[in-house]
Amino acid sequence: MVEGLGVRRAAKRDANEPGIVQALEAAGCDVLRATDVDLIVGRANQNYLLECKLPSERKRLRPIQKRLRDQWRGQYAIVTTPEEALRAVGLRYSARGFYVREDGVTLTWRVVCTDSVP
Repeated sequence: MVEGLGVRRAAKRDANEPGIVQALEAAGCDVLRATDVDLIVGRANQNYLLECKLPSERKRLRPIQKRLRDQWRGQYAIVTTPEEALRAVGLRYSARGFYVREDGVTLTWRVVCTDSVP
């Protein structure tokens, strides 16, 4: 059990979070915005905890975020771009503008957030 999880005031959201959420939702993921960790993502009967950080702040974690990183036994990742977030939940970006599952099956939608994805 990770100590210190609980209810707290709404956190300041990072500027890159909307694009990350948009890409995850477009890929068919369920996305819940949380407090102690930024996003709880559900995909393919798996749950992922994602911490969105601006690239310049990637290493700046609050104490609860450090505890989650160090003690959480499930899927946890710190992401800065939609591409990193998709990779963290088992998807990857293809240069043709599609996201491809790790098993090689191409999803049939186009990228909807192109500002952070190469």
